[in-house]
Amino acid sequence: MTFQRMGYIGKSFSIGALGIIGTLIACGGSGVTSTIAQSVASPYVLVASSYTPHASASGDLKWSTAQGGDVYMGSGGNFVYGDYGIFTQTDIDYHQSVGIQFKHTAALASTDYIYTKIQTPQNAGLDVSQSGNLMIQMGNGVDLAVQTNSPTVFTLEIAGGAYNSSSYTYANSCTVNVPLNTTATANNLRVYTVALSSFGSCTGTLAALKSDLKAVVVKVLGANDTRATSTTNNFVLPKVGLVAFSR
Repeated sequence: MTFQRMGYIGKSFSIGALGIIGTLIACGGSGVTSTIAQSVASPYVLVASSYTPHASASGDLKWSTAQGGDVYMGSGGNFVYGDYGIFTQTDIDYHQSVGIQFKHTAALASTDYIYTKIQTPQNAGLDVSQSGNLMIQMGNGVDLAVQTNSPTVFTLEIAGGAYNSSSYTYANSCTVNVPLNTTATANNLRVYTVALSSFGSCTGTLAALKSDLKAVVVKVLGANDTRATSTTNNFVLPKVGLVAFSR
């Protein structure tokens, strides 16, 4: 944002805040007397507030955010589709989130995964360099008293920079494991505040990532949850709602 102080002989007026630095000339007067430029990114950045079914849904591409970002969800290994998904607008509005239910057909290993990737608004890069925390609303939508082997540790990944469509990776990425609060809530959703300084196992650097964020990914990884060892009582419904960054 740019603020400009104007001087004019014989008259006085103010122009308020200007979004673009420019040169203004007042007829018969002295024009611009000084320019103050401010270009620091805000620490408060919204990634996703709500969701709709994607107009061109295909494969893992399932939803759109209200901010125009694409949302993907899928699985691999022993995690297979578990007969339910939050696909319609009616279901999205009811759950206040998106997600798909999966089950695992064998004890989980490091090659088994579920992922939900929420891309930034308009699928463009975001500057979160001034932010200190990721705020994300998420949870496991199953009844954990019944699904006793359902995973309760989600892995968060923040990613940015150039995207490699062959390896499905970004130039910069960092991860952190988040144990879920398993106390039942409405829709089994809670807002977790995760310090960006707690993210590790980085490819590239966190600083480069924060200056060009492209996606927030929620994963369920077989290697990260020792509860998920049985082939019975094993449904999991990873759900994601609000995604934002804050100071």
